Amino acid sequence: DTLSFITEELPDVIPDFSVTKQKNFKFNGYIFLRTQMDPGIQLLLDHDANIVWYQKADTSFSRPFDLSSSDSYLSLYNPSLIYEINFIGDTLLKIDTKNKVLHHELTKDINNNIIALTYEYKTFDLSNFGGGEKDSIKGDGLVVYDSSGKLVWKWNVFDHEDPLTYKNINSLKKDWTHGNGIGVTHDNNYVLSLRTLNQLWKIDSKNGKILWKLGLNGNIPIEKSSVFYAQHAIHEIGRDTFLLFDNGNRKERMTSRALIFSMRDDQFKLLNSVELPKDLFSFKQGSVYRFNQDKFLFCSSTNSKIVITDIDGKILWSLSSNLSFYRAYHLNTNK
Repeated sequence: DTLSFITEELPDVIPDFSVTKQKNFKFNGYIFLRTQMDPGIQLLLDHDANIVWYQKADTSFSRPFDLSSSDSYLSLYNPSLIYEINFIGDTLLKIDTKNKVLHHELTKDINNNIIALTYEYKTFDLSNFGGGEKDSIKGDGLVVYDSSGKLVWKWNVFDHEDPLTYKNINSLKKDWTHGNGIGVTHDNNYVLSLRTLNQLWKIDSKNGKILWKLGLNGNIPIEKSSVFYAQHAIHEIGRDTFLLFDNGNRKERMTSRALIFSMRDDQFKLLNSVELPKDLFSFKQGSVYRFNQDKFLFCSSTNSKIVITDIDGKILWSLSSNLSFYRAYHLNTNK
């Protein structure tokens, strides 16, 4: 028999949404969002901005989350507790990192291991830089856990980069590198986004060596028009081809965009730039992801807006909310 039922009303803490779109524009699947509030809310929205699924937490969510598959997601519920949960509500994996404080990014590599960013600290004599003799510098690290929750690899920026080679290290010491994104390459190495430095570093996943530095003052030549600022959400979309959310900044360029570029044989080549209008400038947070090969899902965090554009930057779908979101993912239900 075919039966019907009526659900309870949505709780008052659910965000408000309104959508405008080009005539007849639709997309398959859903938009996956996570609020930055207390209590935390996770949502799936369809192309009409209808809420088709939500999860409410008892407190605010920790920022990192990612789609694990079309059926499940990775989530940091506090700075040292990783979950993988399916959309039915089953817990597939739980990892307690104990003394490791995780932040900003949580994703999987090609071996189904979980990669996360950590805060790392080390004491230096900064008296020659205007600081103290025993000054603490905050940097970043990487940790990799297997499916049983075992820590199988770790990386610390202080083991591979000397902060005293930075003339302005005293002004950077409270957040020297500010890692905010991890991209996994086809050869299972890592591309690390360092917001403070306006750089991307490729890290060898076996020995931790820094293979290249791309961006402002990096070691890979890049034309001025392709320099990115305060970037987020780096990921590989094809072999040696990357998509990056270039936030821009309030000094050099008050516009945000998506950069599509290749890195082959240590050579940078810009393939495309998808520009957002000035009113979608997001000087912090934000993301961009490609879906259906020719559509781009942007999260403009500081404007509480999420838009879908084509390759030319034409806005096809625009979602406004009373709350802001750190990232927005497209959940492909055709897989």
